[in-house]
Amino acid sequence: MSGSALRRKDSKLLFGIAVAAALLAAPRRTSAQGSAYTFTRVLPPGSVSTEATGIDGSGRVVGTYKSPDGRFHGYVFDGITYRTVDFPGGWHTYLFGIDGSGRTVGSYNMTAAGPYHGLIVDADAFTTFDFPGFDTDGRAINSGGQIVGIYDSGPGTTAHGYLKTGDTYTSIDVPGADLTHVIGLNDAGTITGTYRDAAGIHGFYYSAGSFGAINFPEVSHTLVLGLNNVGAVVGASRRQAGANVHGFLLSGSSYRSISVDLPGVVMTLPMAINDAGRVVGNYYSSDCPNGCGFLATPRPDGPCDQALTLTYAAGTLNMRFNLRGAAPYTWTVSLLAVNTSFPLWSIPIPTLSPAISLDVPIPGFPPVGRVVALGTLRTAAGEIVCADYAAANTASSTTTP
Repeated sequence: MSGSALRRKDSKLLFGIAVAAALLAAPRRTSAQGSAYTFTRVLPPGSVSTEATGIDGSGRVVGTYKSPDGRFHGYVFDGITYRTVDFPGGWHTYLFGIDGSGRTVGSYNMTAAGPYHGLIVDADAFTTFDFPGFDTDGRAINSGGQIVGIYDSGPGTTAHGYLKTGDTYTSIDVPGADLTHVIGLNDAGTITGTYRDAAGIHGFYYSAGSFGAINFPEVSHTLVLGLNNVGAVVGASRRQAGANVHGFLLSGSSYRSISVDLPGVVMTLPMAINDAGRVVGNYYSSDCPNGCGFLATPRPDGPCDQALTLTYAAGTLNMRFNLRGAAPYTWTVSLLAVNTSFPLWSIPIPTLSPAISLDVPIPGFPPVGRVVALGTLRTAAGEIVCADYAAANTASSTTTP
């Protein structure tokens, strides 16, 4: 890459000047930073803490709450009423996932010390199951009756994921991981979850026998939780130790922020998403220190859009942006090529509404193979609210989605 446009400081400076000039000349409208969602608190009456972990196509929410006596109970919320679900004679009952017919999955124990067993609730019927010889949680169920979850040997032991198809159990462990949590499952059989290795905490998807990593840009920890039938994934990230935890939606190659817009919120954990894009999860704040559930409904316009594409032809790499922001942001763009990141610019931009289209050509770009562009929009506090990837194969002059 030596001698290419990527290494010349004067070229990067010219990129920044050209981009800044185009943005400052664009139409502006002053507005407050918006949220991509409207949020509804999910909190069964009398509970001291609540988790919302599953949602079906009609918007029914399932989860778990803690009562003042210290016990945990499953619940189903239809938008108006809460129905408590307890395994008969059980000590604790947890509900985590729900399918389109209303079947829910979770776990229960008969004594405070465990062990835990997997649980299916269908109307008023309870069915139990176990990954053979282990404590078992049921985390998600699809329309075909497949179930995913977590198994281990009890508190403090290594966690593994599994897929249950009928009476057959398949263990799921990300190669090189020292623990694997399997959380999400859609009707196509794609699985999502989180794993830990020597480098940190990462999200993953598993499809057709292959694993793929999911890492939110420029953070130390990524949790991946649920997904829907159109391939949208929800999760959470933390930029560094001690920082707030922010939720995100990943759709295609675009990340969008999901952060509960209430005062004092320090953690937002989206857990599941339905095909309409409605999200459930949990948040922690000064007025909800033990955790509250939430239901998030998409708004037509979120805080930002970027719509990045990357093409390569006749030796010119071209980045095209369709850029909109509901507030001033810092806009940062970089390229990844030959396993090296090349920062292009990081500049403040004004509120942009409506969106503007912007082309940034890089002539004389060498044919080095696959190149990835990353653009991020972040707040003054450093939170990334929009992040978009695009890729092109410069060796063959074709664009890669």
